Amino acid sequence: MGFDGLVNSAGITVGGPVELLNEQDWRRKFEVNFFGLVNLTKAAFPLVSAVDGRFVHIGSISGRVAVVGMGPYAASKYAVEAFNWALRAELARNTKMSSSVIEPGETKTAIWDKAVQHVVDLEARMADSDMKARYGFLLDRNRGLIKEGGSKAIAADEVAKAVEHALTSSRPKARYLVGADAKAGALMAKMPDRVLERLMAMNAKRLEKLGRS
Repeated sequence: MGFDGLVNSAGITVGGPVELLNEQDWRRKFEVNFFGLVNLTKAAFPLVSAVDGRFVHIGSISGRVAVVGMGPYAASKYAVEAFNWALRAELARNTKMSSSVIEPGETKTAIWDKAVQHVVDLEARMADSDMKARYGFLLDRNRGLIKEGGSKAIAADEVAKAVEHALTSSRPKARYLVGADAKAGALMAKMPDRVLERLMAMNAKRLEKLGRS
């Protein structure tokens, strides 16, 4: 008995400025998005190995480019990227198994239903006047993202197609970019750092303006 493949898809979103978030916030994010993925992969290894199966991990374009206010989420997805590369290289030496990471952009999932409450909760945590003065722009940015992302997000079926290819193709890719914004983000990640920072700052300000409208 074996598994043809394992798809690691569990994940949560924790956002906010680094100064505001506590250790528990960071640990909760990594326990689900990274350590849960690692532990499930290890637990399923004997079954996947028995049939030379596949490992597929749901990452994010945030695993290549970290946006303002989303440090814990991006950090956990960067970790998934590194895990996938290491596992893929190890499997390539003496097995027929493979490992792939899916890198979607904004996707129509239940996460958008929770996004408004996340902004409310974040604002409540910024009760301190200094904190609100320093990071209040993130609230506008998140509201703008909700307005834009909820309408422009790709269908979850697009992500499912990438997963299917990773599980069934004779030559599964190491990484699958899904969505126009993910492909744009991958191009941005290759730009010089100062250019990347300017572009990301411009986009953040655009979303802030949208969030205030």
